[in-house]
Amino acid sequence: MEMWMVVFVGLFLGCLARVTLPYLRKAKENPDIKFELKYLATFGFNIVVSLIATMLLLPTVQVENGAMVTIFTTAFVTGWGAQDLLNNILST
Repeated sequence: MEMWMVVFVGLFLGCLARVTLPYLRKAKENPDIKFELKYLATFGFNIVVSLIATMLLLPTVQVENGAMVTIFTTAFVTGWGAQDLLNNILST
């Protein structure tokens, strides 16, 4: 797998994890939450936002030759942080 693909996957999964984990945490705390169509719509929106964030971040990530696990982890954390920053800006 090419290095840019590992970066893309890491960024996308980091962004996606940041937007879906709060729902999963809420569902764990209250297992009686019923799945509604709005959750599917929100998930679809989150995927679109994650893809946009990933495409914007991809050119800014500096990648050197190294272990793919390190590259993936760096991209994942970058995606998580960027999505968290975006969430905080949108929530204010």
